[in-house]
Amino acid sequence: MGFRDNSAAAIRLEKNIKTDRDAVKRIEKTRREVAKPDLAGEKEAFELEVVRARKAAAAARKVEEKAAAAAALAAKEARSYDTLLSADSMTTPAEVAAKYESAAAFEEDFM
Repeated sequence: MGFRDNSAAAIRLEKNIKTDRDAVKRIEKTRREVAKPDLAGEKEAFELEVVRARKAAAAARKVEEKAAAAAALAAKEARSYDTLLSADSMTTPAEVAAKYESAAAFEEDFM
């Protein structure tokens, strides 16, 4: 049974069969030589491309991290009270007195 069945019905041997030369010629015309691909070269090129992609992604991530750090620093400085009371933004009473004639003029300009 199965693969070991050697009965005459399962195997039929014929000897001295003539070949169909027309069919063989048609098959020979369509035959193409398949070049063996350079698998090692393709693998190396693929690995180089993967490395380039990883490096590009790492560089992009590094640029994004620098931009995020700069934005966080700018936001921190914007919320900081350190620059709120700077000497440049303050006016002395002498400067106010030189600019306005009276306290009423100062209050009028304030509104």
